[in-house]
Amino acid sequence: MTVGTSASIDTIGALRTYNGAAPGTGQVYVFDVQGYNTAADGGGGAFSYGSAATADALFTGSVSGTTLTVAATPPVNGTVRVGQAVSGPGVLAGTYIVSQISGTGGAGTYKVNISQTAALQAMTPDNGGTIIVDANLRRWYRDFSGLPSVKHFGAVGNGVSDDSVAINSAITYLNLAGGGTLWLPPSTYVCNIKLKSRVKLQGAGRSYRADATYITTTLFQPVSGGHVIELFDTYPVRTIEPQICDMNILGRGGGSTGSGAVSGRGVSFGAAQFMGAIERVAISNFGDEGLYVGGTAIRCVDCLVTNCVQNWAGLTRYKGASFIAGSDHKIDYLESQTSTFQGATSSFNTVTSPDRRAVGILASVTAGFFRDCVGELSDTGWLIYGSIGVGAFGTDEFAYGVSEGTQFIGCRGDRNASSGWRFVNGARQYRLSECLSLNNCGGASADGEYDGFEEESGCFGFFSSCMYDSDLSAYNPKKPKYGFSCWPVSSPAVSKSEYSFCVSRNHSTAWFGTYDSTYGDNMALYPVVPSISKNFIPDTVDGNATPDANRVGVLRLGNTSATTVTNFVNGVNGQDIDVIDVLGHTTIAKGSNISTLSGQNIRMRSNEIRRFKFYRGVWYEVGERSYYAAVPNSSVVIPSGASVSSSDITISGAVPGDWVDAACDVDLQGCLLTGYVKGANTVKAVFANLTGSGVTLASGNLYIKIRPH
Repeated sequence: MTVGTSASIDTIGALRTYNGAAPGTGQVYVFDVQGYNTAADGGGGAFSYGSAATADALFTGSVSGTTLTVAATPPVNGTVRVGQAVSGPGVLAGTYIVSQISGTGGAGTYKVNISQTAALQAMTPDNGGTIIVDANLRRWYRDFSGLPSVKHFGAVGNGVSDDSVAINSAITYLNLAGGGTLWLPPSTYVCNIKLKSRVKLQGAGRSYRADATYITTTLFQPVSGGHVIELFDTYPVRTIEPQICDMNILGRGGGSTGSGAVSGRGVSFGAAQFMGAIERVAISNFGDEGLYVGGTAIRCVDCLVTNCVQNWAGLTRYKGASFIAGSDHKIDYLESQTSTFQGATSSFNTVTSPDRRAVGILASVTAGFFRDCVGELSDTGWLIYGSIGVGAFGTDEFAYGVSEGTQFIGCRGDRNASSGWRFVNGARQYRLSECLSLNNCGGASADGEYDGFEEESGCFGFFSSCMYDSDLSAYNPKKPKYGFSCWPVSSPAVSKSEYSFCVSRNHSTAWFGTYDSTYGDNMALYPVVPSISKNFIPDTVDGNATPDANRVGVLRLGNTSATTVTNFVNGVNGQDIDVIDVLGHTTIAKGSNISTLSGQNIRMRSNEIRRFKFYRGVWYEVGERSYYAAVPNSSVVIPSGASVSSSDITISGAVPGDWVDAACDVDLQGCLLTGYVKGANTVKAVFANLTGSGVTLASGNLYIKIRPH
């Protein structure tokens, strides 16, 4: 190749001789380097060396004052002459040689026109892609514009050849340079990648369509398996700010067979990573976890994980299609599942996968944040695990301690074979707001298996505006036993969660339930003692004379026909409930279990609210102390301008000066109805006719309420 020309790297065999070798020390300076020619990605691209006017003028050296010293090693190429321009790191623009002090056109000293200091620096080594050193130690720089590409380093991207060496060389180059973005042009790369600090893998987007015209970057698992992308560093070294963006990552999973899938994960970020990002990434068809994240402060945005954990046959530990551990992660819009839903007639994950171990999203995170995420089409949608130990997760997991203080906002557990959500092994202080458990129990053998939200083994958290529901469709032909449940209740590890404005619908047994090995699955025998649980809204009650008040703060009654309530069962000392009658068909009966303020039965009106407090087996109506009476009133004629008083009405506790409210259930035709306390325990109602003409009132009932002054 002649001096000053360009050629494809693929045609220069000699340049590969010293790839990866440290060619010595010293900084390369270039005389009169010609402008770079932009080359397209792929096929190697163009390289240039020197210029036609200066005959291979490359050398190493330094400048001190106006003296240029040309080093003897590595060998100088070309001739150094008066009039030549000098360029390189630290050399001021416009510097050129004005005279020769010593030497013969190569090693020696020369005088330059500008006084300055440009110290000798370590030579940047051959990186296999953008900088190549040939057999004569000449340095070749790749001409390119934009981001460095994996194809600069020899990646083929044909979906067959293994590009691991080329891509890892490019990552190392950027890592040693202090970080940067590595471009993966649209292609399919077969690879196992070792990601390093401050390196961002930038793809060309992701697609769910089998459309060759849709530009995507796809990373594909090698036939031998392994993780497609994993972190390189381990403690005490940490991987800082690794990033993956805009790509598909495909495994060689064996489908929904439960065996035969190639081992390995899609993305595996271990405990030594810090402040990374995974954005707009689709991961599919892996034998093990699709997304595996540990460490600290990872941001995961808009990711899809499908058809993962395909080695689920005979699982000995829990596995999630997405496994999120560590602390302080922010996860937005993650949708994750283990396999395609099999339907009601299949035994998928209810027999062959013991203890519901194939999970959509398995989280053991301290102070994490999940928003609008979905765990679906798995044994269990979400598993929130407290302490990860070798016994449950195998020897290749990390001991992260407890899952504590993590928030879930607007997240869902949908269309799973068992429960939508499970909280196990001491997870605590989690907070769920507006989270859903929808259309689960698709793989259950009968109604009454599993639960919508299931807390176990001393877990406790806060549930606000959460809901279980089911449309009983083909995805979910079975009902769960409880919408919400916790167990055990008799051991020291009692669940102490708080529920606010939650609801359960289409369950088989109850909106809330417990299980205890001593007392059995029976809330009446061993009711759960609420700690600070308030405002749990159960399913609408129809025709029930003894609605369940267990852990209830608001009891919503929806009786469609006249019903008399004789007790609110399962109350505990100090518990308050607000009772709402939606349709106005309920009477609350005064009796041994219910004490009313008036001492009479309460006929509830539509959407009326009454408050009661439980103490020693009795529900007491609380609020303003009032006295009531309901008495018949005969038909009465009232001339214009006149008033008519009722007979004396006895109301125990009434004294002169008390306020009196009076009402009648007939049309008063414009007359006024008032009342007053005549004497102790005696009240009169008064009809006054100011209409201007005589009025005849029909017989009806008078209702008198006395409020103490």
